[in-house]
Amino acid sequence: MNKQPGIYSDIGKNTTDLLYGDYIRQSPIHNRASLLDCGLYFKCQVNDIVPGLSTLVKLSVPDQRSNKVEVQYMNNYFGVATGISLEKSPLLSLSGVTGIGFFSIGTEISFDTATKTLAECSGGLSFDTDILSASLTL
Repeated sequence: MNKQPGIYSDIGKNTTDLLYGDYIRQSPIHNRASLLDCGLYFKCQVNDIVPGLSTLVKLSVPDQRSNKVEVQYMNNYFGVATGISLEKSPLLSLSGVTGIGFFSIGTEISFDTATKTLAECSGGLSFDTDILSASLTL
């Protein structure tokens, strides 16, 4: 069990892994032809540039809409992540989580730079112990 709250995308991860752990999940990005089914997903993370700070680059082929660069900072009681998608009109996202080892609460906000509007706002909480794992995301 991790003592840090993590980042917003980690809320509910243990619950999802527990529910779907025995199933093989196909990558959400793939090409399908009559006899060919392929896709490429690349993720590169550089940890501890300074203590707690890391960078992340995600690239997917053929679906470039999920490509992004992210910077994350985590310490014992909170985690903050900001990212930008690698598109012609990128989405800018900011998320934050606070909590202790077994309980965390967080929010994520996305801003569409093309329309200059708020694209997404969500919040969630997670409760994770050795015998119980539960999460709620709105």
